Amino acid sequence: MCLIALQGIREFKLESAIVHRVKASFATIHASFISFKDVRAQVNANRGASFVSTQTRVRPNAFHFRRQVLILQRAGAGSAERQFNDWEQSTSIARAFSIGRTEAEAVSALMTKVQKEVAERLCAAVKSRGMAKLLTHDLLSKGLLNLAWTSGIGPTEAWKEELRNRDDGVLVNLVVDRIVGDHDKALPTMRKAVNFKEGLLLHQAAGLFLHFLRALQGVSPAGSFTDARSKLEDQFRQGFLDPDLQHVLQVSVPPGDPKSIAAFRPFFAQIECTLRSEKEAKEQLLQKQLREADLNTVAAQVLSDFAVLEKMAPGPTRQAEEHALDMKYLRDRQAKGQEYVEDWLSKNASLVQVAESMDTAVGEFLKFKEQYIICTVDTTVFPANASYIAAALKNFCTFLSMGSTTVGFVLFPVYQSQTSEQALVKHRHQLELALLKGGLSVINSVQVLYTKPESGASDKRALAQPAMATFHSHFSDHAFLKSKPVRTGTLGPVPLIKFSELLGFDDVSKPGASARVEQKGVPCHEEMIQSLLDGVPIDDKDTVILLDVVPNRFSEFGRAAVNMNLRGDGPTVHYFGLIQQEYKTNLTAVKSMVYKKWDEDTNLSPPKTRPLRESSAAAAAVPSLDILAWANDRPVFPAVLLTKFPEGTAEHARMLELKKDFDEKYPEASQPPPAVGSGRAGDAKSETHGIPWRLTSDFDLVSYKKVIMPLCQLLRKLAIDQGLSEIEVCDHVLKPRLAEDGVLPICFRYVIAPVESKATNVFKPQPAGDGGSDPVRHQTLGSSLAGNFDKLIGNKRASLVWEVDIETSPGRLVATKPKIYLTCGFRLPSKSWVNLSA
Repeated sequence: MCLIALQGIREFKLESAIVHRVKASFATIHASFISFKDVRAQVNANRGASFVSTQTRVRPNAFHFRRQVLILQRAGAGSAERQFNDWEQSTSIARAFSIGRTEAEAVSALMTKVQKEVAERLCAAVKSRGMAKLLTHDLLSKGLLNLAWTSGIGPTEAWKEELRNRDDGVLVNLVVDRIVGDHDKALPTMRKAVNFKEGLLLHQAAGLFLHFLRALQGVSPAGSFTDARSKLEDQFRQGFLDPDLQHVLQVSVPPGDPKSIAAFRPFFAQIECTLRSEKEAKEQLLQKQLREADLNTVAAQVLSDFAVLEKMAPGPTRQAEEHALDMKYLRDRQAKGQEYVEDWLSKNASLVQVAESMDTAVGEFLKFKEQYIICTVDTTVFPANASYIAAALKNFCTFLSMGSTTVGFVLFPVYQSQTSEQALVKHRHQLELALLKGGLSVINSVQVLYTKPESGASDKRALAQPAMATFHSHFSDHAFLKSKPVRTGTLGPVPLIKFSELLGFDDVSKPGASARVEQKGVPCHEEMIQSLLDGVPIDDKDTVILLDVVPNRFSEFGRAAVNMNLRGDGPTVHYFGLIQQEYKTNLTAVKSMVYKKWDEDTNLSPPKTRPLRESSAAAAAVPSLDILAWANDRPVFPAVLLTKFPEGTAEHARMLELKKDFDEKYPEASQPPPAVGSGRAGDAKSETHGIPWRLTSDFDLVSYKKVIMPLCQLLRKLAIDQGLSEIEVCDHVLKPRLAEDGVLPICFRYVIAPVESKATNVFKPQPAGDGGSDPVRHQTLGSSLAGNFDKLIGNKRASLVWEVDIETSPGRLVATKPKIYLTCGFRLPSKSWVNLSA
C-alpha cells in the first residue's frame, strides 16, 4: 500500500489554478511500504530507491550499497558478515546483487579492507560532492586505500615499504585529503574523477612526502617541527611538490635525500644553522668556563708574585749599585770589542794616513815583497792635488817593481758634467806618461762593464769605463797575465748601486755629478777583486795583498776587501790603503764593520746584557716566582700571558689590568734593557727581549708535527701511541692534577710550573738586515718585531703557538720555535668548490 500526499500543491496554494487531472500527478513521496521476502531483495530495493538517487536521478554506486547494509545492521538485521556470508568474494557479491565486477570489488574493499574511519570520510565526501567527478570504482577496487597496500610497484618497487598504508592511517587520509582538495579547487566544469592511475601517482607522492617529513622530524629541534610541517603540508596539498617527489622516486633509492626536494632545503638549512649555533654556544660556554678557570689560576699566581716582590723590593742604594754594575759591564764589553778590532785590523787590513808627499808609504809596504799584490789607482774622478797624484804614481811604480806576482789596476777618468773632454784626455795622457816613465807597460787595456739592475731611467751613468792592467818591464813572466780580465780585455759586467744608496748623502745633501760616478758600491768592488783573481794560480798558502795607492773618496776597495774577509768568501785579501787626511773617516767606517761582526757573533762576543751575579748572596736574593720572570735582577711580565686569552674577552681585560698594575709598580721593568738581544736562544735570566718558552696550564696549545693540540692531549697521545708514560717538559715541572678529594689523580691532567731556577729558553730571531736586494722571507719576518714582542697577535682567530719535538730516550718534550698559527675553524658550504688555479 502506498500513501500519496499532495502536500506541495497545498503549501503553495495552487489547488484552484490546477485542473483536477494534473493535481493528482504533482506530489511528494514521503515514504513507501514494501514487503520483502529476503535480505537481498530488501537491499536491492533500498539501493535503487535511495533518497539521493530519487532526487538526482544518478546511478547508484558502491557507497549506496554500503550505506544500505549499515542501515540494516542498525535496524537489527545483524552484522554485515552475518547478512552476507562472503563479503571478500567480489564475484559472489556481483552475482548475488546483479552489479558489475568493479563495483563489487569496490564494495568488498569498503566493507573489509578499508579502515572504518577512512570509509566514513569517503562516504561523507561522496554524499556532499557526488562520486561521478570525485573518484572511480577502480581506485577502490584495486586496493589503493586498503590497509597494508603499497604503491611501490614497478620502477618504484625499492620504495614499497615507505609507500605502504599503515595502521595509523596517516598516508590514506593524506591521499583522501588530496583527492577532495583537488576536487574542490577545480572549477566545476574542469572537475574529473580520479582513477586508479592518477591515484597511484598521488599515493606515491604522498608516501614519499610523509617519509621525508619523518626524516625532517628526526633532526628538528623541539618545537620547530610543527611550523615546518604545517607549511610543507600546505605546499603538498597545493600540488607544488608532486614533480620533485616523482623525480626522486624514479632516480633514487631509500632512504633518499630530503634536501633533493626544493621545499625541504630551507628547513634543513635552518635546522643545520640552529644546531650549529647551539653547538657553538655550548663550545663558547665551555671555553669561557675553561678561560675563567685558567684566569683564576694565573691571576692568583701573579698576585702571589706581587706579594713576593713587594717583600723584597730593592732600595735606592741597591738600584744605584745595579745600574753602576750594568754600565761597567757594557764598558768592559766595548773595550774587548775594540781590542778585537785592533787585533783583526793588524792582521788583515791597515789604512795609513799619509802626507801629501807620501814619503813614508814605500817603507810601510816593502815588507810585503814576494806576495800576490794588486795595486789599485782609482782616478774615476781625477784628484785636484797635482803633488799628491804625482807622489802616488811614483809610489805605484815602486810597488810594481817588487816582483812578478804584482799587478797594477788603474781606473781611468770618466766623463761627467763637471769636467771637460780636454781635461779627460789630458788626465789620461798624464797617467800613461807617468806609467811609462816608471817602467810600466801600458798595452793591457781593460774595459770595465757595468749594469744598473735597480736604477731608473734618470740614471745616466755610463755602462763602461776604460781601465788598464799594468806590469813592470823588469819581469817577463807575470802571474797576473793569466787573470781573466787581462786575457779577455773586459771585466764584468758588475752592478752599480742606486743613487739612494750613495754614502755621505741624504735627501737634503744631494750628490753632485762627480760623486754619482765616483761611487760604484761595495758589491761592485767585491766583484772587481774576484775577477782580477780569476785564473791566477793561488793556493791556500799564498797571501793576497790589495794595495790601494789612490783610493776613491770612500775607500770602496778597502770596504769590499774587509767585507769579503768578514764573510769568509773566497781567498783572504789583506787590504792596505793610503788615505789622505781629509778622508780619515774611512778608517772609522772599516773599524765599525769589524766591530759589528764581533758584536753579532755570539762565539766571539760575550752576552750583550750583564749576566746574573754568581755570588751566593745575589743568588739568595733572587725571588722564587710562580709565573712572573726574573731577568737582569728585575721582574719581567711575560708577554705570553697577554696572548693567552682572546682579545675582547673579560679574561683578556683582566690580564691587561694585571699588566698595568705591574707597570705601575715596576716601571723600570717595562723599559728595554741597555742592549738588544743577540738573536740566539738563551737563559731567561740573561736574555730579556724575546719570546720565552713558558707554559702556564696543561691546556696551553702546542704544535707537534704541525698539528695543534693542548699539552695534556699531546701527553695522552704519546702515552697511547708511543708508550711514553713519563715525559719531562723542558724548563718545567710536571705533576699529576689531583681530584677534589686531593688523593686520586685525574687521568692525563697535570699541574705545570717553571723549574725552581726559573731558567728557560728565549727565542730571538736574527735582527732584520738593511733591506738590500734580498727579499724578506717569511722565516725572518719575526725580526721586524724585535723589541715589540708584546704586540704579537693573539686572539680567537690566531695566536702564538710553540712548536715542540719529542726525545724518546729518555722521554723529553723540548721547544723548537714559536710560530703564529690559526686557532679558529672555518667551514665551506656544502657542494662548494675553490678554483686553486685562479
